[in-house]
Amino acid sequence: MILRMIKKSFKIRKKRMILTIISVAMGALLITSMLNIYLNIEQEMSKQLKAYGPNIVVTPKSDSLKMEVGGIPLKSSQSSSYLKEEELVKIKKIFWKYNIGDFTPLLNFSTNLDGKDVPIIGTYFNKKVEVTGESLKFIETGMKKLYPWLEIEGNWINDEDNNSVMIGKELAEKLGVAVGSKLTVPYNEKSYSFTVEGIIKGGTTEEGTLYMPIKIAQQIIGKPGAVSKIEVSSYITPDDDFAKQDTSAMTKEEFEKWYCTPYIDSIAYQIQEVITDSKATPVAQIASAQGKFLKRITVMIFFIAIIATIISTLSVMATMTAAVFERRKEIGVMSAIGADRRQVLLLFLSETFVCGLIGGAIGYGTGMAISYALSNFIFNVTFAFNLFILPVAMISAITIAIIGSYIPLKTALKVNPVVVIRGE
Repeated sequence: MILRMIKKSFKIRKKRMILTIISVAMGALLITSMLNIYLNIEQEMSKQLKAYGPNIVVTPKSDSLKMEVGGIPLKSSQSSSYLKEEELVKIKKIFWKYNIGDFTPLLNFSTNLDGKDVPIIGTYFNKKVEVTGESLKFIETGMKKLYPWLEIEGNWINDEDNNSVMIGKELAEKLGVAVGSKLTVPYNEKSYSFTVEGIIKGGTTEEGTLYMPIKIAQQIIGKPGAVSKIEVSSYITPDDDFAKQDTSAMTKEEFEKWYCTPYIDSIAYQIQEVITDSKATPVAQIASAQGKFLKRITVMIFFIAIIATIISTLSVMATMTAAVFERRKEIGVMSAIGADRRQVLLLFLSETFVCGLIGGAIGYGTGMAISYALSNFIFNVTFAFNLFILPVAMISAITIAIIGSYIPLKTALKVNPVVVIRGE
């Protein structure tokens, strides 16, 4: 019976029903498109934030215990302990391996050139690393990807090149060298000759440093496979109150939730698990800047969704108020022949429920189309369907429709049916 009355109502009051469906669809459309855009661009935004630099630094555990007297370090600048280069690939095998963007090992030492102390770093530039036992067989990583802001005069050197180095612009000016210059590097009474392949511009540390492939640096200092530290760029979820809790005080279930969420600290914790005798430390300023930016985007999307819901609800309410006013006699007749308020309310809410379903389906489809266009042509990211958005859109649409119609209906049901039937 209710189905027949709903069908009849759609035929008789087509315009009102269409207006209700459009109002609901607009809300579902905005919720769907904003949510799907956010889910599609969240990781891409995190990738773009690599311009901030690496947000995790991994060092030997013993190096984290620095001894100072009056602010003067007692430990030599030459590290006495090292990480193992062979373990680097394990970073791409942790639980959050896909949240590890790029990384590079650094081997620090220094020498004296023309009476000047020169810091030297052995590293990866754009090295192809084999990842065994994973779906991704190889990755390319190193300075070129980890420090995207660097400008190069000349060329990046090949990691397999034993005869070339790169030098920071400031250091190059001090030593009077240019691209193509020959450079002799003395170390422990031996000398090593290189060609300057590229000059690095940008960055405070980078401009004052000499760079070479890490395997050459290891040979020079006689430490095969040694790494002073690892710099890692990871895609993170902004910290919330839960992320800031003391993990040692967490229950097993709480720790599993923390471990399985890509907080900066949980990713650092997992890196420590796979790199022997290491200390993975989040770079607080960078992690905080990334987290704040992502939080702002999240708040903006949430705010737009809330505004869309409120506007759609008010539109439905306005449409239903007019519709209920037109149907006062119908409500009065139904009440006069014995229908109680609950039955009348159920009939009208059923009509609204159907409008919510139709509007939700239209809004979801249109919202997906809009998010596809925005993701591909504005944000330039690969579009992906997120299936869980469908129930979210449908539930939101139905909720908007019911809430928007409930208040006008409740008000109409308070009218005396005798007065309404008499036309007063």
